[in-house]
Amino acid sequence: EPASLSVEVARGVPVPAAGPPRIALLVDATASMRTAAVRGVSRLAAAQTRALEILETAPEGTSLSVDVLGPGEGGDCRPSVLLPGDGRSPEVKGALLGLAPGGEGSLAESLDAVARGLRATGGVDGTRVVVLTDLEERCGGDLCDAVAGLVDAGASVDFVVFGGRPT
Repeated sequence: EPASLSVEVARGVPVPAAGPPRIALLVDATASMRTAAVRGVSRLAAAQTRALEILETAPEGTSLSVDVLGPGEGGDCRPSVLLPGDGRSPEVKGALLGLAPGGEGSLAESLDAVARGLRATGGVDGTRVVVLTDLEERCGGDLCDAVAGLVDAGASVDFVVFGGRPT
């Protein structure tokens, strides 16, 4: 396997006060994710493998969303994109596997967008936010503030980091 996931995300999903458990994935598909992670496999391929594992092993009834940071060509900073549909759908899984790294984006702004989306669809409280990234940041924003905002709203945030960047 191109990467191993040391945190059992699906088993640690908190149950929110109202509604089903929720997992929100943020997958980094910026240009830096082209870099080899393990055995020549790109960081993005490793992130895709782990994201699919989370989607496939999440407990039944868990609400699953997938946001993507920086997909496509072009070095400009752009907002993350929410893949439409439930994370279990073949369309979302296909879109996830078809990602091509190449753009740029801000992890901080993307986490803020995830928080806004969660508020619009039932709230942040009890959501497990999982960020699959290499922490290569080119577009600014305060990552610590974005994470603190999610945690203060009741979410838990996990980072799965590919590459040697200090966390």
